[in-house]
Amino acid sequence: LVLISACVQEQQPVTEVSIPGHPVYTFSNDVREALQVKTSGSDSIRKLILESRRLTVVFDGSDEKDNGSFQVVGFNVVTKLQTYFVWEGQILSINSYYHIGDNWFGFSNGTTTQIEKPSFSGPVVWMKGPSTGANETSLTLDNSTITLQGLDHKGLTLAGDKLSLIVLGIEKV
Repeated sequence: LVLISACVQEQQPVTEVSIPGHPVYTFSNDVREALQVKTSGSDSIRKLILESRRLTVVFDGSDEKDNGSFQVVGFNVVTKLQTYFVWEGQILSINSYYHIGDNWFGFSNGTTTQIEKPSFSGPVVWMKGPSTGANETSLTLDNSTITLQGLDHKGLTLAGDKLSLIVLGIEKV
């Protein structure tokens, strides 16, 4: 009988990122994993958001499970980006909308109100989950629309973390 013993050192997750002159940013996932999310147009995404200093977040609110994930991802992204902008001496304006079929809703001062379909200008993050149109876990840029999609909750949070990392200028750890 031969026994082989190997010492395997597991890497600890990296969930915090430091930027000089900023507070520590904490992420939902291992940053190394988030950086691997398929992305098209990283430099353009960053430039678009930094130059416009505004962001509109949109999602299809027809699925309760996806909605829960969208709330987590939206909160995490918005919190990190607003913090980043404040520490850069700027303000990031955020608008959030969702639709159920042809009915549109907007968030304002902690309340949700039914509205006419808004017209979007500037960068729009359109979130898609497994029940609302996602076909992969990725970030893609088409004109000024950034599609953030995930095949499950983890995929959505990874894509959200990747978007935050792009805007924060973090390309590797």
